[in-house]
Amino acid sequence: GVAAVEAGVPMDTLYASMDERLKAVLTRVKTTLLKPVELGANTQVFLAAAADNDRRDLAANGGGYYEKMQLAKPKAFTDDQRLAARLWDLSEQLADVKITFM
Repeated sequence: GVAAVEAGVPMDTLYASMDERLKAVLTRVKTTLLKPVELGANTQVFLAAAADNDRRDLAANGGGYYEKMQLAKPKAFTDDQRLAARLWDLSEQLADVKITFM
């Protein structure tokens, strides 16, 4: 199984290279949107460590969506097939590739 995670946005070089006006806006909401770098990968590391332990492999039974190291309900838009198709098409356009399935 596969486990999906919400990592949030770590404050790293991306944030450091932002325009000052954008930084000012993000500073106002950073407690909900941004994480310190050392916390950015917590959930991924948690799931990877659990996968190394047969008794705690959280993805063994079909996986799940994890947020803040806890099983969570995915956002509603993740089930939107039309949105998924639009994202797929846009990704192909931006990457200048066409992927076909048999």
